[in-house]
Amino acid sequence: MKKCLPIVLMVIVMLLVYVNCLEFPGMTNIEFTYFPLHIGNMCTTSGVTFCRTDRLLPYIPEDPAYFSYYLDASPQAGVPVDRTERVLEQTFSWLVERAIDSVVVVSGSVEFFREKWILIEENSGDWTCTWSDEPLW
Repeated sequence: MKKCLPIVLMVIVMLLVYVNCLEFPGMTNIEFTYFPLHIGNMCTTSGVTFCRTDRLLPYIPEDPAYFSYYLDASPQAGVPVDRTERVLEQTFSWLVERAIDSVVVVSGSVEFFREKWILIEENSGDWTCTWSDEPLW
């Protein structure tokens, strides 16, 4: 019995500390800021995957550490295939990968602190990503 007493006391102390940490108001009232990210693919020959490639913050269920969004190829020139996602306010690295052969065609880093548009285009094998604070399509 004497051998179990220190273990029981340690478990009780750990539970009390755990319960008190859960009641700390600063831990339960954390709010995150999200902004829309509008992604458009103008390429008619390949779908693309737009990915985040780094991890600056701990895991947040609503904003996975490594997000990945797929867009089909454009059905005709000048008509983007687009989607809008909510992204956590932050700076992150990104890349665009072709669907036909998984080749990374362009990459970079962006400060994401307001609504953004990104237009992915391909012209004679040259890929570009145009970022803007204003609508691009």
